[in-house]
Amino acid sequence: LKEVGFDGVMAMYEYTPDFYEAMDYAQKQGLNIESIHLPFRDIVNDLWLPGEGGEYYTDLMIKGGKYAKEIGVDKLTLHLSSSPTPPPMSQIGFDRLNKIADFYAENNLTLCIENLRRIDYFRAVVDSIPSVKVCYDAGHHNIYYPTDFDILEYIDRVAVIHLHDNFGAKDDHYLPFEGTVDWDKVADRIGKM
Repeated sequence: LKEVGFDGVMAMYEYTPDFYEAMDYAQKQGLNIESIHLPFRDIVNDLWLPGEGGEYYTDLMIKGGKYAKEIGVDKLTLHLSSSPTPPPMSQIGFDRLNKIADFYAENNLTLCIENLRRIDYFRAVVDSIPSVKVCYDAGHHNIYYPTDFDILEYIDRVAVIHLHDNFGAKDDHYLPFEGTVDWDKVADRIGKM
């Protein structure tokens, strides 16, 4: 990455056994770790449910924050759900999110909520927890609500941006201009940040 001109990377927290070694290596190569994406696969829906799974998820989000602070990264991205039909939002989920958000705020970390397929979850959390910021994902916007949502509503809270393309059907993560994302509109929005 460094050799082809990049100066920073986003890390996917603990997705591989050698995550910590990879982070050390990236920093030794002079790459800035600009943000960390917190885990979500197979566990994020537990956030909204009573039980050990939700407590494990909460602890893992805090552990990720502690690690980020340790290596000097201040922006972390969190998903609120997985699958088209996640568990309903619940008070226990909001209590856990507030605990996570409070930890991040107390440690000068920026907790960013990413726009996913359930924009109602995104709105409910971002609107109710003032300390959280937004991770705007242009590809997700193109798939799930290309005309029913405008990031301008939250433009003053965007702290992380994910730019990738798709054809509006699945989360392909193509390079920009390889799919159908309206890049003129995205560029206009970014220009207002």
